[in-house]
Amino acid sequence: MNSMSAPRETEGNRSWHQSGSCSVGEESGIFTIWPSLGMFSLGRWIGRLVSIGWGWQPFFTVGNLFALLLMPLALILFLAKYLPGVYRRYRITNRRIFVERGYSGVVEKTIELCDFDRIAVEYRPGYSSLRCGDLVFYRDQKEVFRLVAVPQPEAYCHAIGKVHFTVRAFEPIFAGAAELKNSTAAKGSS
Repeated sequence: MNSMSAPRETEGNRSWHQSGSCSVGEESGIFTIWPSLGMFSLGRWIGRLVSIGWGWQPFFTVGNLFALLLMPLALILFLAKYLPGVYRRYRITNRRIFVERGYSGVVEKTIELCDFDRIAVEYRPGYSSLRCGDLVFYRDQKEVFRLVAVPQPEAYCHAIGKVHFTVRAFEPIFAGAAELKNSTAAKGSS
């Protein structure tokens, strides 16, 4: 199987089969991120309007007036995030990052922690008032993966960076443990 294989259920626990350098040990979830309203273009539009600072700072601004007027529309968008075809979450494990869609968690796309070397945060117009940003993953200066509208993106960028560093640092140890396990199993069967 390639590294983009879909998840499969085994013994009541959710696990993912993969090949490659990060495949020693059982895969376990670290945290889950749910995207903000910035995942919708209408949500980014609301974010742009709310960020207008004309008026008497900090309370009586045009942006605050738009926030009051657009609150029902923002509530509808918030509830629309949880519709079965729209519902999306980003799951970070000790091996990979998944974009899952729907209530059943169908994997839309995935990247292994060993498949990128840098993470950056990019902001679109309207993201500042929504306090979100896109996490962009690079390998050799090329974009290889993107998580859209992540709330508090700097914190998650730092957390994923720590997980990535840990996996890369312990990779030689895991490889040695797997080699030792394979050689012990081969000796035991002969």
